[in-house]
Amino acid sequence: MKYILQPHISPVGYLGKKYALFDSRKHKLQVLDKERFSILIRCNGKTELDPSEFSQKGAAFLRGLLRRKFISEAAHGETREVFRDYRYYANPYYQSVEWSITGACNSKCKHCFMSGRYGRYGNIPTDKCLEICRQLGECGIKEVTLTGGEPLLRYDFLQIVDGLTANHVHLSAILTNGTILKEELLKGLSERGLSPIFQLSYDGVGHHDWMRGVEGAEAKVLQAVDLLKKYGFYVAITMCLNRRNQYTIFDTLQACLRHGVDNFRVFQARAEGEFLNYPEEFLPYEEVLQRFAECIPQIQSAKVPIPVQLGNVLELGPKGKNYKTPYKRLLPRNKKKVVLRINSDLYLAPRGTCLPRFGLLTPETERLYPNVFATPLQKILSSKEYNKLAVCQVEDYLKRNPECENCPHFRRCITKWSGSGLVKDPQDLYRKNEEFCLYMQNDWCQKFEKICQSVV
Repeated sequence: MKYILQPHISPVGYLGKKYALFDSRKHKLQVLDKERFSILIRCNGKTELDPSEFSQKGAAFLRGLLRRKFISEAAHGETREVFRDYRYYANPYYQSVEWSITGACNSKCKHCFMSGRYGRYGNIPTDKCLEICRQLGECGIKEVTLTGGEPLLRYDFLQIVDGLTANHVHLSAILTNGTILKEELLKGLSERGLSPIFQLSYDGVGHHDWMRGVEGAEAKVLQAVDLLKKYGFYVAITMCLNRRNQYTIFDTLQACLRHGVDNFRVFQARAEGEFLNYPEEFLPYEEVLQRFAECIPQIQSAKVPIPVQLGNVLELGPKGKNYKTPYKRLLPRNKKKVVLRINSDLYLAPRGTCLPRFGLLTPETERLYPNVFATPLQKILSSKEYNKLAVCQVEDYLKRNPECENCPHFRRCITKWSGSGLVKDPQDLYRKNEEFCLYMQNDWCQKFEKICQSVV
């Protein structure tokens, strides 16, 4: 039988992952061994494939390709030169990039880590943005989230989108405050066949204007949601908790539902940027978790029809039927030589600084971390120097935090390691996340599960 690979399936390879397939519909990479990869590239419409000649694993792989509709039986004369489609990227695999295309913003958000209202990180010219688009494609980056500052302030926004498309980089999401969203942009995206997720911030009924520092911002963000839904875009709302809005989670969720929002997330407003000038408004993490616990029964009893995420500690499915808590995976016993990458993505700052996580930008990190205009992105990602800043050796983590080794929670929490300590100290990769410790040591996971299970 002759089979042919479907157009959305591509054979690819990365440094350390030479054999893989990429599904462009779901934007997922599957790493393969040499045998399965050889089967994949022989699905070219010309080569006879006999499953009886394969190992049990190879035959199962072929059946899986058919079941998932990654391949089909080739029609007479139908061919695809799959081997020539194969693209190898000389850098480690990174699924996505969060890219701040501007450091400027028309809001005055109190908790902005880059204090975007002052525009101190500026804009780069269009030609430099297009050069970044080219470098993303060169590295096999499959998707990008555009953010800022406020990304829609850029007059060349759609030019940048076109630059991404030309380099086979999918625009997965746009983070915006919604205050300057225009119908022309949505028409432009629709005409291009693009449907990115729009992620907007809404910091509580009656409190959004204060947090964003602009009068009328609350009305504008809800108007933006209405406009986005008119054009059929998926809308996710993020709410940042502080002292003022801490008891409005459920009311804010209800307001979002009335406007057709598709996803709702709540996080703690971090003490950074100008929020450092308002210490009395900062809500400690223990109290954030308590507010989460209080609103879970309301959300489940109301059978809220959309997913709700409470920080990084609980995900409630639509209609409250399912829930998911982290820290289920365990580090294998006696394993210390384990590499944990911060993320499968990275962050590009407005002036081209390449950082291993969002929110890390400071004048200090701009000097400490590499820049794509001084060193090509592919060289950065494949360098030992950058990877020392982006990955964690468990044995090195324990040297920095020896008290963790005998902690009963360590084997769970280390699997969720995210390098978050870098936000407080850009040179201390292994700094412990005290909030995670608090969550684990006070048994919040069990508390949340008990609450979820008690709601009928």
